[in-house]
Amino acid sequence: MQSSSDAASLSEVIAEANEDTLRKLLQESQRRVLLLARTVSAKDKELLLCSQQLEQLRLHAASQSAANIKCAALDPAVGQAFYRLRQELADAKARLEQAQSDLSAWKFTPDSQSGKRLMARIRQMQDENSELSRGVSSGSVAKLETEIALQRVLLQDMRRTQTEQEEFLTEIDSETESLQSTVVQLQSQLTEAYSQIHVLEQNLRSRGQLPTSVQGNGPANSFDDADNEANVELTTEAV
Repeated sequence: MQSSSDAASLSEVIAEANEDTLRKLLQESQRRVLLLARTVSAKDKELLLCSQQLEQLRLHAASQSAANIKCAALDPAVGQAFYRLRQELADAKARLEQAQSDLSAWKFTPDSQSGKRLMARIRQMQDENSELSRGVSSGSVAKLETEIALQRVLLQDMRRTQTEQEEFLTEIDSETESLQSTVVQLQSQLTEAYSQIHVLEQNLRSRGQLPTSVQGNGPANSFDDADNEANVELTTEAV
């Protein structure tokens, strides 16, 4: 019963999606038709304006005398104006024909190109709806739910592993910072000890109390070796 209700609800959702898609396609077609109609109306007005201007020029030319007409015809500016108007009229007619062609192409009829594409899309969606219904009836929903559950388990494992790795890296960073602080402190202490030893050696040399064998290999060299060994051990522990 649960599978049947799920199948019915899924079919209803698919039908609603199909209706929404068809409604959006129809709205888009109507919007484009309205836009083309406005374009055609604007071109008609432009063509009418050009025709009125041409008629006014013709009336103005007819009212003049033959001499004035001849002079006007010989005037390059007038000839250029006529040529420009003729070109604008031809361009307006071409745009009007193109707009009318686009409008006829976008009319939603079963024989139009947009109508054929829309009907083909409707049939395709109906076929997909039928395939989904058959899949639901054959138990595909249970299979999908199982796969989703497995994916959720894998995702939880990945999140847990990532959290553990982040905690481990945080601990390592904390230990590294502590070791670095210890190394800096030890180096400071060693530097201070070297300074004190150097002062003592200078005092002993000035008094003549430092043996010659000790002067060649003073305490500073032994402390240098100890410092190097300490640095190597700290570096090894940090790694």
